[in-house]
Amino acid sequence: MEYAALHTSVCLPRVHRTYQRRNGLFIAMDFVQGTHLDTLWPRLDDAEKRDIVAQIWDSVRQLHACRPPASLKDVAAASISGGPVRDGAFGLGDDGPPSTGPFAGPEDFLQLLSEIPAADGFDRNPAHTGFVHADLALRNIIRTDDGRICIIDWEFAGWWPLYWERIKWHFADFPPTPDFVNLMDELSGQTRAATSEAS
Repeated sequence: MEYAALHTSVCLPRVHRTYQRRNGLFIAMDFVQGTHLDTLWPRLDDAEKRDIVAQIWDSVRQLHACRPPASLKDVAAASISGGPVRDGAFGLGDDGPPSTGPFAGPEDFLQLLSEIPAADGFDRNPAHTGFVHADLALRNIIRTDDGRICIIDWEFAGWWPLYWERIKWHFADFPPTPDFVNLMDELSGQTRAATSEAS
């Protein structure tokens, strides 16, 4: 979150401090006053939904424009500091999503994706690495009282292939909200690649 706050104008909670305890890392941050989109979405008309998704895409474009530092040359997927990544798409353990990686090249990450059935059938473009939120679901987006769109829950954010964002907004869409996913697809300019099984 601190990286996004320093390098973009994306609306997100301000971090005041972090501290480590035996049972994990804790973050003291601002509370974002507003309404979660999963609550608000069913009450919106089509034009309001489109406007909100356009605002989300403004934030996504800013994040995706950020590139890993030179010290992480050619990394395909890594945490913001270059370490392992965490994501629920890789499964869940007793302590939540497992850590995996970092992935030095695209082939290593594609090998991992081949083991995730939910990732099948998605275009692997754009393949270059950028800063990705990796959990753009309605429950993680708030419309503030003054109308801004703020993104919360940055647990899975890091350096990922940009196509991972799209796979994840499909994967993280629960309960299903097809009109949100379809608008995200439409405004991203991406379409799900057709897959056909050999018979």
